[in-house]
Amino acid sequence: MKITEIEIIPISIPTIIPYTLSFGTQTEATSVVIKLHTNNGLYGIGDTSPCPIFSDESPESVFSILKN
Repeated sequence: MKITEIEIIPISIPTIIPYTLSFGTQTEATSVVIKLHTNNGLYGIGDTSPCPIFSDESPESVFSILKN
């Protein structure tokens, strides 16, 4: 089995109500979904949920690292 394709899909999901912390208010949940395809038709899906409020990573930085 070999990986034949890697999809990198940034997503943003609005929260039902704003989520407020001492660091700021979140009105959406952001994530980067990764989908690996194989030559025999199997695939796997994973995600990362970087949040600049809690870490130095952002969805943009994760997407860039994965893409390059």
